[in-house]
Amino acid sequence: MNNKEYADALREIAQFYEDNPTFVQASKIFEIFGVSGKEDFVKAAKMLGKCKKVYVDSMAHLDRDFGGIVLRVVEFRVNVCTKTVVGRKKVIRKVPVGYEEREVEEDIVEWDCGESLLKRAKEHAKEKFND
Repeated sequence: MNNKEYADALREIAQFYEDNPTFVQASKIFEIFGVSGKEDFVKAAKMLGKCKKVYVDSMAHLDRDFGGIVLRVVEFRVNVCTKTVVGRKKVIRKVPVGYEEREVEEDIVEWDCGESLLKRAKEHAKEKFND
């Protein structure tokens, strides 16, 4: 899918939401994982224009707000930043020291979702458009 086709699909989704105002909203953050490395991250920042750089743990984000919906470009922080050790400190941390095997009992499950949801949706659509 090229970007023109992608944009057309987004317009179809927008029309769907306008036609169905009570339908549950999708996420207000569109995450893009297609960049690879610092060079692509910088290119994305230039294309986004006014955006916010956010660093969360091991991730780097570029966030651009479009009227309350955020387009977020995501990359591993190690791929866009230079890590420099500036000192050392001692910390207390719980670490696993071993595992043991035990026999445990677990549930065997089956799912019953009742009548086919797609069948009901098709019947509803048929009723809606036959009026």
